[in-house]
Amino acid sequence: MSRWRSEVLVTVVLLAGCASAGRTPIDPGLLKGAWRSDHEAFDFDIRDRVILYEFDMREHPYVLAGDTLTVDLGPELGTVRRRVLKVTRDSLVVRDLESGALGRFSRMK
Repeated sequence: MSRWRSEVLVTVVLLAGCASAGRTPIDPGLLKGAWRSDHEAFDFDIRDRVILYEFDMREHPYVLAGDTLTVDLGPELGTVRRRVLKVTRDSLVVRDLESGALGRFSRMK
């Protein structure tokens, strides 16, 4: 391998490491359950492989990879990607990766 290729490979590996630094995998068990927005009437229930949203009462498949939650809302609404910033037994904070909007939720009891 040439020196140039070695340097490019090292740079790519370093950049990938920096991009993922500070991101902590989320415990799926903490996410499961019903959540309600603190600021608006928006409810959803996270289950094993799907999220049930109150707006359409349909189950939408999701993938949790590291700290990123990707939800398939179907062909009409597309895919939503949110970074989980904080999750505890009682609170959930996410950032929409497209709009940057924050969502703050509390666990429904």
